[in-house]
Amino acid sequence: MSGFLGGIAAGVVLSAGLALAGASSASAAVPLGGLTVAVSPKGDQLVAGGDNRVIYVLDAKTLEVKKRVPFAAPIIRMGFDASGGTLAVSDNDGTLHLIETSGWTTKAQQKNRHRAVFSPANGLVASTDTDYRSNTISVTGITDGKDVFSAKLPAQMPVAAMGISPDGARLAVLLGANDDKDEPKVNYSDIPKDLKGLARKLFEMKNDGKTSLAQLYDLKTGKLISEKKTFFSMNHSQSIAAFVKDGVVFNEYSNYGLEFGENGEGRLIQFDGSFLYGSGVSHDGKYIMAGSLRDFVVLDTASIAAKAGEPDKLAGTVKSIDKLPGWPEYFKGFDAAAGGKAMYGATTGYRVVLFDASGQILKAAPVY
Repeated sequence: MSGFLGGIAAGVVLSAGLALAGASSASAAVPLGGLTVAVSPKGDQLVAGGDNRVIYVLDAKTLEVKKRVPFAAPIIRMGFDASGGTLAVSDNDGTLHLIETSGWTTKAQQKNRHRAVFSPANGLVASTDTDYRSNTISVTGITDGKDVFSAKLPAQMPVAAMGISPDGARLAVLLGANDDKDEPKVNYSDIPKDLKGLARKLFEMKNDGKTSLAQLYDLKTGKLISEKKTFFSMNHSQSIAAFVKDGVVFNEYSNYGLEFGENGEGRLIQFDGSFLYGSGVSHDGKYIMAGSLRDFVVLDTASIAAKAGEPDKLAGTVKSIDKLPGWPEYFKGFDAAAGGKAMYGATTGYRVVLFDASGQILKAAPVY
């Protein structure tokens, strides 16, 4: 495959997805409002954590709380290394904590590691040195805390989403949005009234005077492989970057996304379901998981096929968990080891849900 991908292997990876929100370089990420989850690549270790500054060590099958580890700050997201011996935890101040899972002790802390994105199968985490107008991106080994890659970004461009390919060879980055005098800027009142749904959103994005840059880096050589401008832009706390067979998928909370591949500026996409309050991917890159109010969707990435750049809604399996008293309960984090037999989601109701690739809910349990 040519173009932006330059021969990327098929698969998906978290941007576990996922960029952290912030209004300026001095601000912290917005707390989750609940829990997120992480599972080890072997599938034998499961943790949850969030606003209440506790790492919950869970039984991966029963979801029973086996241990509670006090933590200093609100947790935004987490990821294991390849062996499961180290857990990396990103807090809402942009500090990355490396924790030995044998005794649950912190062996290292690294400041200014915002918008953390994990690739557990490769033992890597990507981050930026600021949480809004990013200047440098780094990819770090979770086990030893050593940087294996770094790159300077164009000035005053925020990182909207990042993702590491399943083989650990490449890093996809979406930058923006930036004012662009080459793109038309149409007043809201002048948008054609007959346009609906994705067609209307596409028109809005192509006529808002803003564009983004999609980048692809080779982590082995440190080189920028490709950089292309796109009409699409986003910058939200729940974003995802996913390698798929036809390109790289970027999506965010609004559930409007971009599949970027050979066809230049990319195509507008949307997942089944509603707003994406949380999202994630399986470690082998075969499934995307995303959730909203009680609902979650599982998307088989093999089903994503480009349609000549036309806007497209990507069909997945949508399921709902049982309704708790009171309102609301949103999914805030997902993770899954390879295989699709055990996937995990966590909610603002401090519940963890175990399900499989078909969307069948196997277990849901409160965590406290």
